[in-house]
Amino acid sequence: MRFHLDDDERMIRDAVHAFAIEQVEPAAARWDETHHFPAETIAALADLGLLGFLVPERLGGAGLGAPTFAVAIEELAAADAGLATALVTHAGSAITALLGCDGVDRALIAGLAAGRQIACLADEGASARDDAGAWSLSGRIEHVLLAGHADIAVVGAKAGEEVLIFAVDLNAEGVARQGLGDALGLVTCGTATLTFDAVSLPASGCLARGAAAQAA
Repeated sequence: MRFHLDDDERMIRDAVHAFAIEQVEPAAARWDETHHFPAETIAALADLGLLGFLVPERLGGAGLGAPTFAVAIEELAAADAGLATALVTHAGSAITALLGCDGVDRALIAGLAAGRQIACLADEGASARDDAGAWSLSGRIEHVLLAGHADIAVVGAKAGEEVLIFAVDLNAEGVARQGLGDALGLVTCGTATLTFDAVSLPASGCLARGAAAQAA
């Protein structure tokens, strides 16, 4: 077992540390006070490769591992815990769930890794029913990290006793979100409640089901 950083990990740590000191720390308090989501800073993190940190290179990501990702998150969190939480949610939770789905569109993964869209993970509280070959999604999921700013939600829903995974456009008809408000220094993360009111999804919108969905 290794207890020290190798040269590549130190290089990544130093790069993220410098970025956090120069571009995040001076603005973090203002972002928190004004409930601002720093899209320009997220874009810069994408340029550094952090949004696709765990995505294999063949899918458009950096292809790096979880220990190195943790080092980068630690440096970012020292400057703004909310932004670090947003990054963990998008690049860690949501994308990792999608990578476990056989039916996921590779273009979606590449777009998330590049920061063209932002994703959150909403894994409990929704139900799905077969609607003439398509899917209808309903339910309310509270305290979803990054849901206030995300474009896509990776949603775990139940159809009877079976678990299904969907990628849902949060600007689709029938989707509503309500921000949490002040969240103890995590305002930048945009925690919100998601409500799905008979949201229509194509048959292909189900990315995994059963044991595969639970593993994702």
